[in-house]
Order: sequence, then structure tokens, then C-alpha cells
Amino acid sequence: MIDKSGSMAAGQYGVSKMELAKEAAIRSTEALRPVDYIGVVAFDDVASWVVKTQAVDDVDRIKSDIGTIRPGGGTNMYPGLKLAYESLKELNVQLKHVIVLTDGQSQEGDFHGLVQEMRDHGITVSMVAVGEDSDTKLLEELANIGGGRYYYTDEFTNIPKIFTKETYLATQSYIHNRTFYPVVTGYSPIIEGFDQGFPSLHGYIATLPKVEANMVLSSDRQDPVLAEWQYGLGRVVAWTSDLRGSWTGDWLAWDEAQRFWLNVIS
Repeated sequence: MIDKSGSMAAGQYGVSKMELAKEAAIRSTEALRPVDYIGVVAFDDVASWVVKTQAVDDVDRIKSDIGTIRPGGGTNMYPGLKLAYESLKELNVQLKHVIVLTDGQSQEGDFHGLVQEMRDHGITVSMVAVGEDSDTKLLEELANIGGGRYYYTDEFTNIPKIFTKETYLATQSYIHNRTFYPVVTGYSPIIEGFDQGFPSLHGYIATLPKVEANMVLSSDRQDPVLAEWQYGLGRVVAWTSDLRGSWTGDWLAWDEAQRFWLNVIS
């Protein structure tokens, strides 16, 4: 659900919130699988379908339809939520989730009652508040009632990242059980001397790198496997696979494993 009121035409660095919201929806589509469904509702004073709820089997057409959204009008979130609810209520799927993005104060409506009804029908709701003019109190309350997550950002360029993260969480597609070889994507003393490459991994948790992070090793899908960054006077390392052997059997049997982890710690 995307707010397309007139205020969405504003932005930062020459890029409007509207364009970032469309990019966010498009990235979410790319994160979905053919067995998933997607629907896109845009709302200002009224709500309308941009993409009617459908299987993700024609990604290019869905992206094209999302690209047609244009800002203008006021902010009335209730009709959009109602459309989403009516669409998902009868849909025979395992997980049902709504992501709502808005940058303003909506006209009145029984939001608490509607979101509770959605929750009672197994539909979870997450809320993304964009900028200081958004109704942060209401949106946080609705995310709590809806069993989803609440986000606030005044860095508009974070919008696509938030949507992608939400899509991974909602579809549980962040768990990757498959075999791949890590790819070196950034220099670090941690990997110094490992010129012969690294053993295969058999899974990892997909996530997004922090803006300042150095992504040292990536999966074959460009997700972080090993990343590092500065935090105050310290250093942080994130490893997105496991260390118990579930996904790292080959890695733990590797004769350079001890030297690698000593490098990480030092």
C-alpha cells in the first residue's frame, strides 16, 4: 500500500519520495518467487488498484504497472487498507502480509478496528512512516495490533531497503538453504593470504549491509556473507551463515578454518 498524496512529490537530492516508493515496490517484486502473490494499492483521497492481487508470473508487466503511479491529492489511508483486506481475506495462501507506506496524517477512520479484523483473519500489517509529518503514533499502534513491524525514516533513500527487508521477512525467503561458493567483494585483512578461495557454504540468512559496511564476502546472489564496519572506537563483524556445521560442514573441515577465524577475531 503506497501513499501517493501530493506531499510524496517532495524528496531529497533531487529524487522524490514517490520515485523511491515505486522503486521499493519494484524491488519487493524482484524478491518474490513465482509461487508468491503480490497486490499494489495506491491511495490519496481515494484508493485504487495499481496491481490487482495476482501470482508473480509476469514480473515485467507488474513493474511497468507500478511505474505508472503519480502523486497528487490528500491522504486517506482507510479505503486502501479496506481494499487490501478484502483482497487477502479469501486468498488461500499460507502467509498474508500488508506493507503500508505513508508520509502524512490520514483522514479519520476506524483503523484500529480494521487492523484487528485483519489480524483475526491471519493478515499481518507493517507500517512505514516517512518523515516528521507522518502520524508516527497511529502507525506504530497499527503495526503492533497487526502483528507486524514499525519503521520510521527521515532518510528517504532508506525506503527501498525497508521494503525489501519486509518482503524477505514476510515470505520467510531470507533463509537460503543451498550450496554456493562465497565471492570476494571487498578487501579486508581477514582474507589476506587466502588466494585459493574459500570452501562452499550450504546456506545463510539473507540480509542487507549497513551503509558504511565493507562487504568482504558475498553469496552468489550478492547478499552479505561476511561484512565489517567501524563502530565508535571498535570494529564489528557480521557472518550470516552458521558455525555449528549445519551450513558450514565443508568450512569447518577446511584446513585453513582456524587461521580464518583467528583473522576475524584479531
